[in-house]
Amino acid sequence: MIYTITLNPAIDVYFTVSKPLQKIEVNRADSQSIKAAGKGINCSFMLDTLKVPSTAIALLGGFSGAYIKSELEKAEHINVTEITIKTENRINMKLLQRDTSLCVNATGEAIDQDVKKQLFDYVEQLTADDYVILSGSLIPGFLTADFVELCLRIKAKQAYLAVDTEMLTLALLKKIQPDIIKPNLYELSLLLKREVNEETLLQDIKELSKASRSLLVSLGADGAIYSDSKCMLRLSQKPIQAANTVGCGDAMLAGFIGEYQKSHSAAAALFNGGVCACAHAANHDDTLSHISSYRDFVTVSEIKR
Repeated sequence: MIYTITLNPAIDVYFTVSKPLQKIEVNRADSQSIKAAGKGINCSFMLDTLKVPSTAIALLGGFSGAYIKSELEKAEHINVTEITIKTENRINMKLLQRDTSLCVNATGEAIDQDVKKQLFDYVEQLTADDYVILSGSLIPGFLTADFVELCLRIKAKQAYLAVDTEMLTLALLKKIQPDIIKPNLYELSLLLKREVNEETLLQDIKELSKASRSLLVSLGADGAIYSDSKCMLRLSQKPIQAANTVGCGDAMLAGFIGEYQKSHSAAAALFNGGVCACAHAANHDDTLSHISSYRDFVTVSEIKR
């Protein structure tokens, strides 16, 4: 079973604006939509589209938490595990304008010790056959030490651990030893505490391979690079007209894990992740037929070390 853990779920409110933004006057949206979100939840939604079952573990509370839970329960292939918090889940704003996006994410409200205990107790049921996607920001009150404990509990059950969060450091990676991490270029720079560019990228990935068993570095329109002890692969994609870049990394990770847990092929998983990300970027709403139509847009090739 694939489990996604979202420690700081949110409602994402999307506004599409075609006209230039006014700094003082009121701006009018051409359209708007509301979605249940959080990086782990995004992964579960993509897995559902791929008809791959997952269990979405989420810290939920208040009217916003009730909405998020109701949206998850509509999905045929998502089993929802709610860990109740006493506060509201956060609400984020996503502004889509032409080929760019502006995101303003709320922080969320602090949780108590009981919430942590429920989460720690729940992961005790994991087995070596399970895959866990732990992604997104930490809700206030859930400290770095708690994050480490959660990862170590997951690893103690020998489950496959995928981590995608901005908070990673080299020291933290050495403590939690994930099976895969999925930074983008910005997150890679934060992790290494220096600017990462095209000239240094491959060497930087090799350096990080010492702290994580494998890496999936998403590069936006330039595709992605995957690396483990056996191979280094490049995902390339044809140019597309991007309609929604928010959540493309989550779509890629979900597509990767969804395939990898079946085939254990890094190349097939990278291809599937690339197709999902490409399709998601091209359209605000994902369907399986829409995703499949982008299989000719991506290729995977080996990089000689």
